[in-house]
Amino acid sequence: MSPADTPSRILLAIENPELAADVRARIEEIGGLSVVGVATSAPAVIGACEQGEIDAVLLHEDVGPLPLLHLTRDLVARFPALGVVLLVADPSADLLRGALQAGARGVTGLPLSFDALETDLAAAASWARTMQSRFATDSAAVGPTTGSSARMFAFAGSKGGVGTSTIALHLALEAAETFGTARSVCFVDFDLQTGDAGNLLDLEHRRSVVDLLDVAEDLSERHLDEALYRHPSGLSILLAPHDGEQGEDVTAAHARQILAAVRARFDVVVVDLGSVASEATLTAAEMADSVLLVTTPDVPSMRGANRLLRLWERLDSRREGIEVLVNRASRISDVQPDLVDSVVAVPRVPTAIPADYRDLQPAVNSGTPSRAATGPVREAIVKLGTHLGLWPARRGGSVRRLPWPRSEAGQGAVEFVGLLPVLVMFVALVFQLSLAGLSGVFAHMAASEGGRALARDETVADATQAAADRLPDRWAGSLRLQQAGAGPNGRRTVQATVEMPVIVPFIGGGYEISASSGYVHEPTVARQRP
Repeated sequence: MSPADTPSRILLAIENPELAADVRARIEEIGGLSVVGVATSAPAVIGACEQGEIDAVLLHEDVGPLPLLHLTRDLVARFPALGVVLLVADPSADLLRGALQAGARGVTGLPLSFDALETDLAAAASWARTMQSRFATDSAAVGPTTGSSARMFAFAGSKGGVGTSTIALHLALEAAETFGTARSVCFVDFDLQTGDAGNLLDLEHRRSVVDLLDVAEDLSERHLDEALYRHPSGLSILLAPHDGEQGEDVTAAHARQILAAVRARFDVVVVDLGSVASEATLTAAEMADSVLLVTTPDVPSMRGANRLLRLWERLDSRREGIEVLVNRASRISDVQPDLVDSVVAVPRVPTAIPADYRDLQPAVNSGTPSRAATGPVREAIVKLGTHLGLWPARRGGSVRRLPWPRSEAGQGAVEFVGLLPVLVMFVALVFQLSLAGLSGVFAHMAASEGGRALARDETVADATQAAADRLPDRWAGSLRLQQAGAGPNGRRTVQATVEMPVIVPFIGGGYEISASSGYVHEPTVARQRP
């Protein structure tokens, strides 16, 4: 059966179960249409469109928490080949105009009209099939496009100072480094009062999100390009306002329009929401595919996480797709990540960010992300990206090392080559001093052994041979024994001299080391027979 002969796939986005059942029964009477499921909230609609093959969505006006036209605009931006039909009680002229601007393919009024429902859904599904065929042809010719694969991740802090901005920014940088030119990545600093991405990257860029407010309703690609900063890593960055009070000018409508435009332009969008809830950050949380609530392993942070979750629930905002991410985890901490599972009311990300600030300190203090050390923190960021589905698990837990600047790498090589002869000479001198000390020990051993032999009334030659037998060959060959004069009570002295081995060329050779030992000569007396 060809794709043209298969029924068009319709998703019902209706919260009221009775109305959903009524609509399903009517659609089943229409030839060529098939209901594939029912979604009761905006996140559920988006999730169903991402997971299944859907041609058209019948979107009821009561589906929340997003406003109807905002949800329509978001669906059209995420899924350009999706036909959206609105189901409303009062299809007024203003609503029709807004639906057209949002990208809807039709508006159906209540009570249900069989003919209007059939006409609108069939037209929307037919248009969607045509667009899908066109996209498939274009993809085969020029490769994959962004389309519905664009994903948005929002990071919110349970309170200030838990590391939300640092984690979000380094995840975006890791994504940009990993994808290269294959996929585009954008970081949006939506911490509108205290956004710190500019300081973390030491940026001098003067454009920010507030420069897009006047053109938010008709945001063009040129306007967006002028506001974005292009980082050398390939990451695009939309900064927060330089003056915190300007963040109050960003409304929910502004946030929705700006983030929808960013999402339509990039494959991966990482949004830093900060720890202060506003209508703009609530809207960003609603639009994100996944929200990560960052906390640290301490009681105030966990209480702050639950407080923020309750706030979102009271405001009928984000309720699904939220995970808590533990930052600064340590084995010596009183609160371990497992305890967060029983305290915070949302699932926990399996990977915790360890408390190893030394890895990030060079990068944070210099504003140069490439100076971040490849250690536990970097590995945890990579595992977080794997958990979010940005990239597959990397073999052996390895991470991609951000390249050093060419100038630093070359300078290190030159300095190493220059220091190498000095290091070699230093090691040689230390070894030469060791040989001198060892030669002194062997000379003393030879003198003691020679003294014992001479005390037994042996000849100097025999004493020299006895002492040489106690020494290594390198020193035995140069051994000389000399007797000194006799002292009081028959005490005498013997001197042993050995030649020190030389390994340092400029020192030369022939260095001798001597040691002396005393002995008492005991002449041999013949024993008389009884």
